Formats: sequence, C-alpha cells, structure tokens
Amino acid sequence: MKNEKSKTYNNFDTVVQSNSIIKATHNLTRNELLTFKKLISMVDTKNANRKIYFTKAELVEYLFPQIKGKGVDTCNEYYLRAKNYCKKLMDIILEFNTKERTTCIAFCSKLTWENYQNLVELFFTPDIMPYICEMKKNFTTYQIGMIQKIRSAYATRIYEYCKMHLHKRKWVWVENLNEFKKMLGAEKKYKNRFNQFNVAILKKSVTEINEKTDIAVSYKKLRNGKNIDRIEFTVKKSLNYIPK
Repeated sequence: MKNEKSKTYNNFDTVVQSNSIIKATHNLTRNELLTFKKLISMVDTKNANRKIYFTKAELVEYLFPQIKGKGVDTCNEYYLRAKNYCKKLMDIILEFNTKERTTCIAFCSKLTWENYQNLVELFFTPDIMPYICEMKKNFTTYQIGMIQKIRSAYATRIYEYCKMHLHKRKWVWVENLNEFKKMLGAEKKYKNRFNQFNVAILKKSVTEINEKTDIAVSYKKLRNGKNIDRIEFTVKKSLNYIPK
C-alpha cells in the first residue's frame, strides 16, 4: 500500500448517492454519519472501484476542523476517534424499506489503518456500489463541506432529505409523521410525543439548516382530527447563503 497515492480532497467535493441511502434506516451518530458521507465523496463514480485510499489527516481535519494548532497528545486523541468511527462503519447495516420488502446491506467489507503511514484503505461491499456509482436517476448530490457545519445527526439527515426533494423539483410535500420518525431512528423515543419531537428535532434541525446551509426549509403540522399525523415541508434554495 505504500506505493499507492491518495488524492487530496476538500470540502467542495461532492457526495453522490442514491435517494435510497438518504431514506435508509440506521443509527449512526453525527460524526459516524459525517465519516460515512466523507468516504462516499471519495468514490470515483465513473469507474465504480470498490477500493478507496485516503489520508488519516484529511479525514481528521474534516471531522475536527478545530484540530489546527493543537498539541501532539490532543491530535493523537482525534486520530484515534477517527479510526474508531471508521471501524464502526464495518458494523453498520443500512436498512432499505419498501412496501414489498426490507433489504439490509453492509456498507464496507475491509478497512486497513496503517500504523506507520498516513494512508487508510477501505473496501466498499459489492452490494452498496449500485447505490453510490453509475446512477442514471433517483440520486442526490451536495458539497461535503455543507454537512460539516451541522452539529446533529438528525439535522444532517433532514438536510439530505430536503436536498433530495429539491433535486426532484418537489418543493412542497407531505410526510407521514410515523414514517418520518422511523427514517430518522426516532420513532421509539418520541412515540406519541409530537411536542417533544417537534422541539428536540424538527425545530432545532430546521433552524440550523436555515442558518448554515444552502437551502431554506419550513414546515407545517397537519392534523387528523385532534392528532398531528403529517408534516408538510417546503424547501427552496437559500437567498442568504454565501459560500465560504
């Protein structure tokens, strides 16, 4: 592996992924999710190569931009955390749900973290490749630096979901509340507790998305009798966002 070269990536690199990945169910934390998306942004979507190389430094600097100017001991701690996030992806299963079936797919099959070099080697599973390569339709793209600014996994997932609808030119749509909670992995914690879900997840996420990203999101609560069972979302390009 020492002769392999890794490309230098930056925050303007693009995440290209199937809409099915955006809608898939999983329990990734915020930093695990950022690691997941960063690795997807490194894929050569035209050549469909399952193997990618990247440097430890580029991943650490993406996950922890505050690392600049820190001492050696602090930096080592961040590198260890980044390594653990990559290892966690070995255990992650993406659950794709349709009316007909549930399909579970592993994300990656092999990880090599060199002890005395700056390179990391990762193999994606064959089953995940159609969801990140050679897609002709039903996919979404965005700059990897956009989600770096978002501080929660819920807000990151809602951002992606809204970008997906923006790509489809579907600026207004209605979500079943229970299905939306399930996609976010919040159905058990907030079952029959809309007010808590609204305050802890929806309001916080939409506020953060509107303040920090390239889209503007709003939503309305829809009732069936006394119960709120749907959410109407509206998304558009932000007029206030200035790329940095």
